[in-house]
Order: sequence, then structure tokens, then C-alpha cells
Amino acid sequence: MSKKMSNFTLSCIERGFCDERGAAFCATATKLPNGEFGMVLLAVKEHALRIYDILNMREIGELLYSVPLREISGLKSKTGVINMLLPGEVLSFDYNGAHYGFTNMYKVNEQLQVLREEAESGAEDRS
Repeated sequence: MSKKMSNFTLSCIERGFCDERGAAFCATATKLPNGEFGMVLLAVKEHALRIYDILNMREIGELLYSVPLREISGLKSKTGVINMLLPGEVLSFDYNGAHYGFTNMYKVNEQLQVLREEAESGAEDRS
């Protein structure tokens, strides 16, 4: 990532939640396969998006899902302040017949770019 990483991002790298690219951020899950919702950590490690529960709005809990980014479809992400304020999912995709949706993300353009690049490399592999 081009900018200086935040202490939160550096901590996620050190604790093994994400790889050295630093693509880790909190969001609100609006739709997950088993009906879960609420605050989660989204972290890209290797070629997977790992979705962790957030406990008491301050502690990273158990790994809920590990989604191979090269196998997702229908990736949609909105960036910019206006899109963040509009209702609806800011990040969504489908994997293995299930829909994943997230909102309440701010200043995550660089992290979303890592996610997009991983997903696009999978689309190229499938072509």
C-alpha cells in the first residue's frame, strides 16, 4: 500500500490476520450465508478474504468465513463519501451460491483495491 499504514493495520499484519499488503478493515456485515450480521473484520491473506467476528466492538473474535477471492462472482464495491452515505451494500459478492454484503466502511479504497485485484486475477484464470 502506498500510504503509511495505520497502527490497526500493522497490528493485523503482526497478528496474522492479513498479509503484508495490509488489506484489513472493519465493516458491518448485512448478509452472510448463515444469517450472521454485525461488525466484522475483513482481511485479505494470501488469496482469500477472511471474515472475523468482532466482539464487544473492540476484540477480534473467531474466523467466520474464508472466501477464495479468485472464486467469487458479482463483486461490487462503492467508494467515495457520497456512496458511503447512500443506503445499500457498499461491498457485495457471491460465492458458492451465497451472497455476502457489507456496509459502514470508510477510507478503505486501497484495501478494496487489493480485494479487487485478487478477484480479477481469478476471473482471468477462469477465462
